[in-house]
Amino acid sequence: MAGVSAKTVSRVLNEEPHVTAKVRERVKRAILALDYRPNPAARSLAAARTFLIGMLGVRLDGFYFSQLHRSASQACRAQGFHLVMEEVGMRERDWIAAVERNLHYMRYEGVILCPPLSDCVALLDLLESRGIRSVGISPVTRDHRCDIVETDEAGGMAQLAEHLWKLGHRRINLISGLENSVSALRPEYFTKAYVALGGDIRDVSFTRMAWQGNVVEIGRQLAEDTLAGERMPTAVVSFDDETAAAMISYAHERGLSVPCDLSVVGFDDADLAQLVWPPITTIHQPLDDMARAAVSLLLEPSPDGEPRKLCFPVRLIIRGSTGPVRQQG
Repeated sequence: MAGVSAKTVSRVLNEEPHVTAKVRERVKRAILALDYRPNPAARSLAAARTFLIGMLGVRLDGFYFSQLHRSASQACRAQGFHLVMEEVGMRERDWIAAVERNLHYMRYEGVILCPPLSDCVALLDLLESRGIRSVGISPVTRDHRCDIVETDEAGGMAQLAEHLWKLGHRRINLISGLENSVSALRPEYFTKAYVALGGDIRDVSFTRMAWQGNVVEIGRQLAEDTLAGERMPTAVVSFDDETAAAMISYAHERGLSVPCDLSVVGFDDADLAQLVWPPITTIHQPLDDMARAAVSLLLEPSPDGEPRKLCFPVRLIIRGSTGPVRQQG
């Protein structure tokens, strides 16, 4: 229909040069008219490639991972690649062997590592031994063996600390995320900023997330543990918005008013943050941009082979879940 060779059609489909604008337009019109779709299996055989990108995470039931997956999937599809998301059970016996089998059968052309897998030395060693390029999302350590995409976590927690300080909060509980992940460092970043503002470290308490259960069960247990003490905090800083929502729900059950009796803060700016009442004050991090950047780094290797790092800014979103400390009568 386009009146050109199969090779020219291939060049147009793969965005290769050496095709005039007139011919490229004619081929694209024929593609639309015929509703043509390349055959992935045939394409893989012809090019000796799989066109598969893997994304490995440990918990796929939260907004953070689902948003990364959604955005990375769209970015891969736009480049003619397919994204395969795998949940890795790091607490299972021989989990690294299971990942190795998966790598053997799927033959990924690159892998995106979500936290805390982005810090797993054994996994990085495995990928390196197989010659599979990887990008780490928000690693805690700096292995410098792969490209990194991250956000200004410390800056975000400093914004939260200043916000709560100005509202008069001095008894604050900090809930940390998965061990060895960037969310587990947020309490440290917050505390450093809080002390710099003049706060007393003795007024800060900590609650750590457990692995057991789903998002609802984990959030509920964290809320119970946080509000069980005799000296209840005036503000709770959660490592994500789901946990913040669980805290608000549990506070309501106990007859507490949010934010009059308890201010609650989240992280990520998930859609859920605007669906609960009151809507959640949170830190927005651009997960869509992060995922797309990770795909771009995988598909466009560093010219000099040196690992690259992209750091995205975050911003405080103030909503109804935070307010001034209630004056004691």
